[in-house]
Amino acid sequence: MDPAALRPYRLAAAPTRRRMSLVARVYGYPPDHNAGSEWMLHSMLRPLAERGHDVTVWLSHPGKTEKRYEIDGVRVVPFQEGLDFAAQAAEADVLLSHFENVPVLAGLARDRRIPLAVICHDNFATSFHNAAGADLVVYNSEWIRRDGEIFYARYPREFLPRNSIVVRPPVLADEYRTQPGEAATLVNLNTDKAANCSGRSPPGPPNGTSSASAAPMASRSCPHHACPTARSSTAFPGSRCATTSTPAPA
Repeated sequence: MDPAALRPYRLAAAPTRRRMSLVARVYGYPPDHNAGSEWMLHSMLRPLAERGHDVTVWLSHPGKTEKRYEIDGVRVVPFQEGLDFAAQAAEADVLLSHFENVPVLAGLARDRRIPLAVICHDNFATSFHNAAGADLVVYNSEWIRRDGEIFYARYPREFLPRNSIVVRPPVLADEYRTQPGEAATLVNLNTDKAANCSGRSPPGPPNGTSSASAAPMASRSCPHHACPTARSSTAFPGSRCATTSTPAPA
């Protein structure tokens, strides 16, 4: 018999409508950390908070914000105030993580017999390996789930993820919608995302301008100096697209 099936999880007999406590442990979080993985995570957590569940995100890396804050009902605890993370996580109904924080949270989940959910944003072997044995693996696309299934084919059954689901990164269109105008906006311009625009003008109206936003995690951002009509902006939350303007080109 699968040993994992014998774990007496607290959620097993719980009513489906009761308030749950979810604790996430991640590297960074909006609005200071604006990478796609973090916004995908937030877009999945905020509906849980809206339904009345207790959702808290604990950061594992120091950031600009040093005090606790709340965004869309999700409470965020900066690294600087996270000394009691282990004690608080031990009382959670569900633990959630992605990337480098998964092994630590997986150990805590096993020790405290708390269900663990892991988000796989990529098809790296390390991501799949760390998610092995999780109670729920959330893949962000069908092709990543396919690669995950191929990877886990070599694992004994007791180490496989117990459940999996595909959740494509949610986008709240109303928060990104802007007024039609004479400009096109290019987001996440870096060569790691195949956006090598060096020496090219951004697509858009012939006499219009373009705004460009570089991702905060970009290691090789595309140069904008070769595009005389482009306006460059540092990264900002997508929910500010409708109200944020970029400076006019020099």
